[in-house]
Amino acid sequence: MGQNIKENILQMKNVSELMLDLAYSAILLGDERITREVESLFEKIKLLEEETVRYVFRIKEADEKRILLLDMIDHVKDISIAARHIALLAKRGKDFPSVIKDVLKDSDERVVAERVNPASTLGNTTVGTLKLRTHVGIRVIAVQRRDMWYFGISREFSLAPGDIIVAVCSAHAEVILRELAAGKRKLPTV
Repeated sequence: MGQNIKENILQMKNVSELMLDLAYSAILLGDERITREVESLFEKIKLLEEETVRYVFRIKEADEKRILLLDMIDHVKDISIAARHIALLAKRGKDFPSVIKDVLKDSDERVVAERVNPASTLGNTTVGTLKLRTHVGIRVIAVQRRDMWYFGISREFSLAPGDIIVAVCSAHAEVILRELAAGKRKLPTV
């Protein structure tokens, strides 16, 4: 099987998962800029889908395997479509029934937003150095710095005091992130 098919499907999977997290963030934070990022990622999914389908028709595989690949591509795109629809709800306004925000806040894996206090050890440190995902299970998916949004946060991204961190984590990790961002806790040094 072609390496490009594998890479593209993996990229589609990762992008569609990010889209879901950002879609929930758009509703929770009521920010249309996040919705626009989800829409932009959807365009990326469409391009990846197109390219991957072309690859599928070039490989020498049995029809059954080819059909399974096409089904997988289609279902991953369905996830991205659902994420886009969820994000578009944020454009309707910020007056969502409280039950929707409660569901987003009370789920096992939740999207949270915390502002980095100037006293916090998170400020002026790269995401990779902090090892939030390794130590605590916090995955930073976006950062708002003043009026700018940054998505696709890499290990090299440096957080600054005043940044709003949007992350996906458990309820326990949410408490830790809140304390870290407020400057009430420090990450353990390893």
